Amino acid sequence: MTSPSQARPNDFLARRLGRIVPLCRLTILIAAPLFPAQLSLGTFAASLLFIPHHAPGMAFGIPLNPIGWTLQYELVFYPLFALALALPRRIGIALIAAILGLWVVAVSRGLLGHDNALAYLGRPIILYFLAAMALGVVRERWRGNAAGPLAFAVSLGIAAAAMAAACASRFLPGLAPSSTTAILAVATVIAVSACAFSRNAASGGRAQSVSRAVGDATYSIYLTHLLPLALLAVAMPAAVSAVALAVFVPVGSLVAVGSGLLI
Repeated sequence: MTSPSQARPNDFLARRLGRIVPLCRLTILIAAPLFPAQLSLGTFAASLLFIPHHAPGMAFGIPLNPIGWTLQYELVFYPLFALALALPRRIGIALIAAILGLWVVAVSRGLLGHDNALAYLGRPIILYFLAAMALGVVRERWRGNAAGPLAFAVSLGIAAAAMAAACASRFLPGLAPSSTTAILAVATVIAVSACAFSRNAASGGRAQSVSRAVGDATYSIYLTHLLPLALLAVAMPAAVSAVALAVFVPVGSLVAVGSGLLI
């Protein structure tokens, strides 16, 4: 966790909001016409404001750009983290842990009801932020010597293997969804840890430049990676089932990475 001497709360919050909010709203503007059955003034406004809501035909909390649902959780965590930055580290960490932990317990016991914003945002997934904070604390004290380029290559390889496993689950009926979820979860932990515990290189190199550029573009990649496939579904609905995987990987990757590096 960054100490108050290293980052001011207002600066942190401004950087995070400036990083994700404009692009997310842009993707909502692009994606909204693709979901005419769900589009209304209410769902459009709620999506732009990151307010969990129920759109017709969608699960509760899914905005008009469906993959933007995770940002609703981030918009809860970032103000809490900014508040923690203004406090001594131990107090800040304890405060966030207490708020999120009690929130999840209250939701699990049904104290906040169901299908509302408070209940939705208090799901256990929000505890991932605590795991990330713990990873940051451990990383700060880490004295390992894993090379940055090697760690980046390892994380890319693991991510590719996890994606292949997820795609294979569509063609292997015997592979339970829970198994795919477990594979992706383990792959995520290993990939993130490989990069988190690599040493910082003092001088730049091609591998470091590429890894840093991709890392800086991750939000943009995440927010845009499904749009090419959605546009394909509208333009060629009959062909999607046959060519989706073949088209998505090259086209989606180029568009997502390109937009991520430009924005």
